[in-house]
Amino acid sequence: MKNLKVGIIGARGLPAQYGAFDQFLDQFVKYSNLKNKNIFFYISAEYGLKKKDINNVSQFYFYRGKSFFILFNNFISILYFYLKGVRTFLFFGYGPVIFFPLLKLLNCKIVCNVDGIEWRRKLGLLKKKYFQFCEKLLSKVKINLIFDSIVIKRYYNIIHKVNGKLLFYPSDFESKTILKKTKFNRNQFKTIIVMRFLPENNIEKIVEAFKILDDLNIKNHKLYIVGKENDYFLNTIQPIIKDYKNIIFLGPIYNRSKLFKFWSCADYYIHGHSVGGTNPTLIEALSLKLPIIAFDCMFNKMILKNNGSYFRTSNDLVSLIKSGNFIHKKRDYDFRFFKRDYINEEYIKLLKN
Repeated sequence: MKNLKVGIIGARGLPAQYGAFDQFLDQFVKYSNLKNKNIFFYISAEYGLKKKDINNVSQFYFYRGKSFFILFNNFISILYFYLKGVRTFLFFGYGPVIFFPLLKLLNCKIVCNVDGIEWRRKLGLLKKKYFQFCEKLLSKVKINLIFDSIVIKRYYNIIHKVNGKLLFYPSDFESKTILKKTKFNRNQFKTIIVMRFLPENNIEKIVEAFKILDDLNIKNHKLYIVGKENDYFLNTIQPIIKDYKNIIFLGPIYNRSKLFKFWSCADYYIHGHSVGGTNPTLIEALSLKLPIIAFDCMFNKMILKNNGSYFRTSNDLVSLIKSGNFIHKKRDYDFRFFKRDYINEEYIKLLKN
């Protein structure tokens, strides 16, 4: 069978070294190659493999930058892929929607994972206006839409009268054997957060809560932070945590086996994401059956329902941790739609049909 050429726009490159899109794409490409799905991927990359072409993947490196330069990068990548014979495009995020009408005129197939409600993020006014425009345009262009959250799907259905496919992010932890925790003092608890450092992910509230715990001489809870340093982290978060021994910054961990070991050793997980739909780190915590304290928003509640505990402020989080009730909370998760094989096959159907 002839290979289907698929152009990927919106990820940063493979192997995954950024966020949800890259993490999903990394395992999706491997899955497709393993299952002999005859798909050749062209990926617009900021960094990644030293070899451009390997295992049905060709990565195109072009300056990305920020703001306008991202759109310019998207345009050049689309043009390059089209000239390479790509007629099927998978977009992660709707920022490049201004190019969709052109692709439609060129008779290309477009699949787009819309991500979250981007204009609700903590952005400047110009970016907010742009994303509001993108969202409206996206609802007018007839393409295949993917929603990673029930809330996002309902939002588009009610506000814009459009529908699409509900597909969460999978976790590759589901196939791993859970490590047996070493015996330790049950008065000592380890928690973990894994995220990109953005204000809307509420990292400041989380570290402030552990600062309060330490100030109250409650030292039996340790917070481990996994993520890549950026200006927000260095300027806002690092000054808060530098003098507290109950907060340990591990930096970015891209090796999945190593990250799994840290997850497995945690007693509970704190999820601070508030606007980006369903984040894969929440699914990973679910797959490990960890007790979860999540930020109180509909994105998280629609996934966890009564299986999680919720906070809005640092003091809320302090109260939950002091009570310890969340550790023993009964959980009954439904994993049917979080399975890796199911999600990958649904993506492949959208690309091929």
